[in-house]
Amino acid sequence: MEFRLYVQKTISSFVKNPQQNMIFVKHYHTLDISEEEIFAYVDKEERKNFWHYEYVLNSMHGAFEPFLGWIRDCYNQHYADKMSAMEFLEMCNVYYMHREPLEQFILCGKCKRTEEVIFAETEYETKMMFESLLSIVKNICKDYPIFMFLSKFHMAPYSTIRFVKELLKAEIPNFRMIVTYNDVFRINSYKMPIWSALIRDVESKIERAKQEMADTIEKINLIDREQE
Repeated sequence: MEFRLYVQKTISSFVKNPQQNMIFVKHYHTLDISEEEIFAYVDKEERKNFWHYEYVLNSMHGAFEPFLGWIRDCYNQHYADKMSAMEFLEMCNVYYMHREPLEQFILCGKCKRTEEVIFAETEYETKMMFESLLSIVKNICKDYPIFMFLSKFHMAPYSTIRFVKELLKAEIPNFRMIVTYNDVFRINSYKMPIWSALIRDVESKIERAKQEMADTIEKINLIDREQE
C-alpha cells in the first residue's frame, strides 16, 4: 500500500476507535502529506476537533510548540466569552507562579513574568510547568474532545518531546493524538536521551497492548473449550 494512503487509512481508523488515545506512525523517508490528504478520510463534523501541526527543518520552534498556541486558541474559541484568561488558568489549577506568564501568552502571544526567577528552584519550576500544562489539557478535554496530529515530530523541540512523553503516560480521557516521525532522522545529541526514552515508552505500550490482546484471545479460547 502506498504510504500516504496508509497514513490516511490509519487516521480514519484511529478517529473511529475511541479506545485508542495515541498512536505513533514511524516512517523512513520524508513524508510530505498535506492537510487535505490527512483529513481525506475524516468526516467534516469530526474535523472541527482536529488540530494539525507540522514541524519544519531548520526552523526555530518555540518552547512546547505547538501546545502553548493550541491552549491560546482553545481559550479564545471556547472560554474567552465566559471568563478571563486568569480565571481560566485558575480553573485549570495552574501553578500560581506560572499563571502570569501563561496569561500574557494567551493575551499577547509572549510569555512575560514580573516575578524574579530563583535559579536554585529552576528544576522544581520546570516540573511544575509540565504539571500545569497537563492540568490545562485535562480540563479542556473535560469540556471538548481533542484530536491532535503532529507531523514530522522528529524535528520537535526538546520541551515538546518531553511533554508528549508525559501525555503518553497520562492517558487523558478525550485527548487523542497521532504522531508521525522519521525513524532514520539524525536527532540532535542534546535531545537524544529524552527522544530515546519516549520511543521506549511507545514500544513498551505497544508490547503491553499486544500482551493484553493475547490474554483476551486466550480467555475466549478457554471459554470456548469449556463449553464444548
